[in-house]
Amino acid sequence: MSHATAAKDQMETTRTGHRVELNLLSHPGLLRKARIALEEYGREMGLNGTQTDRIGLALNEALANVMCHGYGGATDKPIQVVFDRRGQGADMELVVTIRDWAPPFDPSTLPNDPPPPDPDNIKPGGLGLLCMRKLMDQVHFAAQADGMLLTMTKKVSTQESTQERCSVQ
Repeated sequence: MSHATAAKDQMETTRTGHRVELNLLSHPGLLRKARIALEEYGREMGLNGTQTDRIGLALNEALANVMCHGYGGATDKPIQVVFDRRGQGADMELVVTIRDWAPPFDPSTLPNDPPPPDPDNIKPGGLGLLCMRKLMDQVHFAAQADGMLLTMTKKVSTQESTQERCSVQ
């Protein structure tokens, strides 16, 4: 087995009650595994298929940003992802945290409400943050002394409208 294959297969999952922790490397081959784990967790919480697809996409975009921008494409750097449930009933929320140890950046430099992309001039990149903010109820970046902490929250009972979709039409 090559080192690249071993790296992309490495993801440790720990579950304690309603908290799931994933420890993975910054290998793009792990994006799908992490996304599936979150989507399954969301279904357990009572989210419908559309909602689980959307939180999965938000996670995928966030992890891809860490891998590409934070770690500069390195495939062997640590990332910790935690899924947790807060509250009960109508107040229940899914909280996703992503911790990396890449060089921290100043979150205030990120646009608060980026303009919608021009469908005739879309270029690769740049849509991840827009998607995360449209698909999740809250997105918060916090610089750490040795990396970044991203917290994304989704209310389980939220009825999503077609305006919240992350697409260019």
